Amino acid sequence: MREIEYQKLVRNYLSSIPLTSFTTKSGKIIQIISPGIINVNEGPDFLDFAIMINGKVIVGDAEFHVNASDWNNHNHSQDKNYGNVILHIVFNDNSELIHPDILVLDKDEITKVATEVQTEGISSYEEIQHFALLRLLRKSTIAQKNINLYGQKKGILITLKEFLIGYMSKKRRPIYNNDGIIEFLEEFDNSKSYAFLESIIDGVNIDIFKKLVEIVNQKIHNEGKGLRVEIIINCILPLSLCLSDTKSRAKLLEWYWSTKSINTYGLLSRRFADLSQDYVWQQQGMLEFLRDHGNKKNITAEEIQDYGINQILEFYSYGKIE
Repeated sequence: MREIEYQKLVRNYLSSIPLTSFTTKSGKIIQIISPGIINVNEGPDFLDFAIMINGKVIVGDAEFHVNASDWNNHNHSQDKNYGNVILHIVFNDNSELIHPDILVLDKDEITKVATEVQTEGISSYEEIQHFALLRLLRKSTIAQKNINLYGQKKGILITLKEFLIGYMSKKRRPIYNNDGIIEFLEEFDNSKSYAFLESIIDGVNIDIFKKLVEIVNQKIHNEGKGLRVEIIINCILPLSLCLSDTKSRAKLLEWYWSTKSINTYGLLSRRFADLSQDYVWQQQGMLEFLRDHGNKKNITAEEIQDYGINQILEFYSYGKIE
């Protein structure tokens, strides 16, 4: 099998097991959030490859070789195109290389698992997965800006208020007027959703998945379940990521990538007729893609600068593992 075919199998495999923990050659424990997109041009094999290490999300590039020694054989260390490679994925570690860090995968396991995974529309899913991560980072940046400006309590309420105003303005059936939003925010203090955020802030050891299920099913004020899920995904989750410790952040991200959606968006069904909406991340990725009519190409260029992600989020960095 050619190396380019193994690249596709590796990406397919990593897409099928989001946030699984791996140990690199240097002994670092990492979780792969997204294996990015396959690069069809000159340079590293995977672009916008996202990992989490010690609770920090790092996005960069990744390179795949059957043999680790090919890094030097191909002169990658002398090529500036490979300057942002954060992970070197190999089947055989037959070198003394330590930079970039090496992740050794089992070829037989990759071949077995990856070929069993449903690959229909995989090129589209690559892009949607990529935008799902961008959307979550963008929402978290908004939340962190509000916390920085107003403090934790007021920043939480401002984030909710801004979302509700935006939600109301986009829907043709307004849920709340201004007085209704004020009432909602007043009731929020007594909700399970706020109690969840308090637990995150205080570092209380809670079952993240169980608590998120509870707040999905517990009214905050007089909203329907559909709106409540939108609030959790667009406000509670991003706020929690900004306020959480390392352990909780890992669980929050696991929830995002593994939680099934509760409804189907008609707009997305029309726009992405060949893609499923089974999971929250799929819907979020499609929505982010449509936000700018699909013109964005990667999350490492203009988006990072425009949203201030790199400057605002302490748990995010691009192209560097400390």
